[in-house]
Formats: sequence, C-alpha cells, structure tokens
Amino acid sequence: MKKLLSKVFFVSDCAKGAAFAFTLLTAGNWLWFSFFHLLALCLGKYGRLLLPLFICSVVGALLIMLYSFALAVISLVGVVKVLRRERRFKALWYLIPAVVCLVLGVFGIIRFFPPWNVLTCYSDPGSIGPLPEWMCSGLPGVTPMYWALCFFIALLFFVAGGLFMAAAFAAAGGKKIRSAFGAATLSVWGVFALWYISTLGLAYRESRACSAVRQAVEKRFGRPLTAAGLGQLYHESGKIDAEFWSRQEKLRDVLRRVKIDRKYADGDVWTEELVFADITLPDRPSEATLAWYENYCRTNRAALDAYERCFDREPPLPEKRFVRGDLLDEPLPTIMQSRTFVRFFERSRLIYFLSVKDADAAWSCYRRMRNVGAYLQKETFLICSLGWLRIEQGRLDCMEKLLESRLLPDAKLDELDADLAALERDIPRVHARAMYSEAVFGQDIIFGLEEGLFPLTQPIGKLIIADDNYRRELFYPGAFAPYRWIFPVGWYHAAMDKKTMLQTYLLPDFTHFDPAPVNPWLIMCNKMLPSFETAGARFYALTARVRGMRVLIRAEKYRRKHGEFPKTLANLPEDPFTGKPLVYEVGKAKITETVWEAPVRPVENTVKTTVDAVSVRSPATLPRSLRREEEDHYEDATRAMIRY
Repeated sequence: MKKLLSKVFFVSDCAKGAAFAFTLLTAGNWLWFSFFHLLALCLGKYGRLLLPLFICSVVGALLIMLYSFALAVISLVGVVKVLRRERRFKALWYLIPAVVCLVLGVFGIIRFFPPWNVLTCYSDPGSIGPLPEWMCSGLPGVTPMYWALCFFIALLFFVAGGLFMAAAFAAAGGKKIRSAFGAATLSVWGVFALWYISTLGLAYRESRACSAVRQAVEKRFGRPLTAAGLGQLYHESGKIDAEFWSRQEKLRDVLRRVKIDRKYADGDVWTEELVFADITLPDRPSEATLAWYENYCRTNRAALDAYERCFDREPPLPEKRFVRGDLLDEPLPTIMQSRTFVRFFERSRLIYFLSVKDADAAWSCYRRMRNVGAYLQKETFLICSLGWLRIEQGRLDCMEKLLESRLLPDAKLDELDADLAALERDIPRVHARAMYSEAVFGQDIIFGLEEGLFPLTQPIGKLIIADDNYRRELFYPGAFAPYRWIFPVGWYHAAMDKKTMLQTYLLPDFTHFDPAPVNPWLIMCNKMLPSFETAGARFYALTARVRGMRVLIRAEKYRRKHGEFPKTLANLPEDPFTGKPLVYEVGKAKITETVWEAPVRPVENTVKTTVDAVSVRSPATLPRSLRREEEDHYEDATRAMIRY
C-alpha cells in the first residue's frame, strides 16, 4: 500500500509529480470538460441524463483539482527537503520566470476568457445586472479583435510557467528538465493531442454541414441570410421618408390631452390625462358620450385633420440601418404609432361617424386603416408582421361595424370583398417574408455573439423604444469565433445549434415548427424557436377570419335580396387549420364589448354579453394563447361576426 501511494503521489520524484500536477490541472481538466460537453450534446434528447452528466463533470473536475493540488503540495515539500539536503539553491532562479509567467498567464486567461461571453449571453439579457469587474473581459487599449490572440499568448505564458516550475524542481534534484516528463505526463498530453485533433475534425465537419443548410435556406428564399440581404429587400419594398414618422408623432402630440377623474385612473401611466389618440370610444356610445366626443372633435378639428391626413395615402417606410451583427439594435417605434392610429384613434372616429350615420366619413376612416396595413406589409422582422396581424384584425373589426350599420351601398360591399381577396393573397407572402426576416435575425444574433457585437447588459423594450443613450450603459464582450480553434467542442456545439436552427426555416411555414423543446444544450434554438408555432397560427387565424368575412358579405347580400340572413350556406371556404369547411352560424353569440365607466370619462372597461348574430369561424379549438384579447371584442381569433 505504501508503494502504491508513493507511486500515485510521485513521492520519490518531485519533478515528475509537479509536471503531472500541472498537466492534470490544464490538459486533464480540458479533456474532462470537453468529453462531458460532447457527451451531453450527443445525449441531449435524453433530458433526464443531463443533470447526472453535469454532476459527474463537476465532481470529476473537483477531484482532478484536489489530486493536482495534493501532488503540487507533496512535490513542493519534497523539493524543500532536497534543497535542505543537497544545497542546490541555484534551482530557485527558475522560480522567478515561473512566477512571472504564471501570474501573466492567469491574469490574461481571466481577462480574455471567452466563456464569460458565452455563459452570460445565454441568460436573459434583460435580467443581467452590472457585471463584476473581473468578468469584464479585455484591457483598456486592447481592441476586441485582438482578445483571442491575447488569450492564446496568456495560455503560452501559463504553460511556460509550468515548464519553468518543472525545471526548478528537476534542477533541485540535480536532473535535467526532460526527466520531469514521465510516462503518465506524456500519456495525458498524447490523449490531449488525439482528442483535440478528433474534435477539431468533428467541428469542421459540422461547420461544413451548417454551411450547406444555410445555402439551402438562402436558395429557398432567394436571398442571402445577411443584414445586407434583408436591407435590400426592405429598400426594394417602397419609398423611404426618414422625416414622415417624426412629423406624424409631433402632430399626434399636438392633440389636446383629456383629463381623467382620479377615481377612474389606474394609478400607473394614465394617472390624470390621456392623449386623445389613445382613447378607445365604446362600441355603443351613449348620447352624452357622442356629444362630448363631437365637441372635442369640433374644437380640435385642425389638429385632427392634420393627423389623419398623414394616412390618406400609404405611409412611407422609415429609414433603417441594417448593420450586420446589430439588427437587435434596430428601433421599431413606428409599430406603436401605427397601432395607436388604427386600433385607438381611427377606430373611435369610425364608431362615431357610424353613430351619426355619416357613411362617407366612416368609409374614409376604413381606407386610412387599409393604408397603414399596406405599409406594415413592407416592414421587416417578425415583430412587425405580428403588429400587422393585430392591425388587420382591427381593420376587420371595423369592417364588421360597417356591415352592421347597413349604410354601405352594394358597390362598397364589392370593394370590401375585393379588399378581402387582396388581403388573403397577401397573408402567405407576409408570412414568408416574416420567416425570411426571422431567419436573418436569428443568424445575425448568433453572428453578433460570435463576433462580440451582442451586449451583455441590454434594456428591456429596446426593440420598441428608440433611445440614443442606451449604448452608454452596455458592455460589449470580445468575439468568441476566433477562440474556436482553442475549444473545438465549443465550435462543434455552436455549429450544431446554428444548423438545427437553420433547418427549421426549410419547413413550409411557422405552423410546422415543433413547439417541443429540442436538445436542451442547443440553447439558441430553445430560446428563439418555440414561440414561432404560435406566430404561424396567428397568420392562419387571420386567413380564417378573412375568409369568414367574405362569407358574411355573401350573407349580407342575401339579406338585402331576401330580407333575412340565410340559415345555411353552401360552398363554405376551407379552414386553414383543419382543411374542413368553416362553420356558419346564425343565432345567439357571446361577445365582449368596450364600455366607459361614465358617459364622458374616457376610462375603458369591458363587459360580456350575448347578442343575435351571424358568424363564421374555424371548427378548430384554438389554444388560449391564440384567442384575441378582450380589446379585440371576440373570444375567438378566427370568428367573423355581424349583429342583427
């Protein structure tokens, strides 16, 4: 037993013990974590194994470190004994460069260690607080493009420090430095070299496979998956006017604010007053409410007319930069401006004009809503497409009110039907456009992470709120991509994650995305893909409702000819969810209406009621996440309905 322990802890040869301790601390730990990293990627589909694998890797690393430190201490004690006995104090001169190299190596590795970037960027960016100073990689005056080189130099210093330490221990025993590298040490370095070459080849192969999938996706969309390609699509879509939206926002701000009674205020944002454009007129306003609204419009007619004239034609596109690796920084305030105009301001104006039987003015409101929808079709990014879906749902709400008013002549009904036919043709095109832009967006985020362009501290809501000062509070880490030669398994991991994400964009549309989580280790896929299935269903829901609205126009024409709505209709269009015909119903229907707490106090509330109506809906049972919010007035996102 004593001989075994002597061999295990290199009691008889301090230099071999020190060299083996240093080898285990560096190459040994690298091999250990690299092996478990690769094993976790291969077994990722078996989620229950990940926790045991993680525990094994951590426990094994701790045992390796404890054994290494024990070897180092035993070797140091042995060297002290040899020095006291042999008096070879010249060996201590090796300790000076050893200490210098080790200090420089440890300092450089900590300051330029790329996993700080990887570990933090995979967290929720909005939840990351101020980072500790030691985690803020780099040094003043050293640009991020040189951080990988600095890290590699730091590794060389660290290895040199270990060599000088082994030389000192060997010299203390009167031996050459080569005597410190025994069979055990050389075996570990040999395994390290074989494993490194193997994983490097694996990473290169996966990277090539990823490039092949990327080319297939680019061929599918007919455009490169780059910010420049997305920018080209954007600039080809229509006229760009950088000043239009700022002028429109200034005109909106000119509208006089409306004071709110404190007992009706919600105590948060709207505590005392609302901008008039943010007011939602109730679905069935009372006489007092109509009088209050008419008085406001009469008093502020010039400001209201100027605000509305902005959308008498299709609005131009705002100026955007489309900088590679920086698409996440592209502010999108026009989505909120468009939503405010359609879903609050113009909807309220249409309700008012229908209440006073002014069909021409109500029709003008509807046309302006259509102009805003036409603009949003040309925007990029999925968030813009989702905003377009909401706005078009709002336009269909107002179309239902136009039909319910029975003020439209037959020619206007035909025009509405033509609008719906055009909208139905546009939905798949916008869906494909959103899919392409999201593919570019996802790849651009990964590129930003690889090149150190993605901030580790990012304010929530940056995509909506344009703030020129937020960059001062952000920390941009160094690029990770240049380190891939040092960490081949990390390179393999990143390529697999990117390839898996790209493969999903070869599917027909968002509804075919698998909502189940993929390999838990493919973090970017799990962060960005699961919500897309719901997004795709929203496109289908709008398609179902558009088809339902066209059926309602048929029913309205039948009513005008025969005096009542038909009890049944043949040749109903196909439901995009099930492939079966849509469901046509006449009778009682549950709805949610917007009301005001008081006749002239613009504080919105909702009530549920039952009305006589004719409706068309999807036969599918939609999940709660696809049901429209109460402000949309109906429970089902696919239901088109008019009351009678």
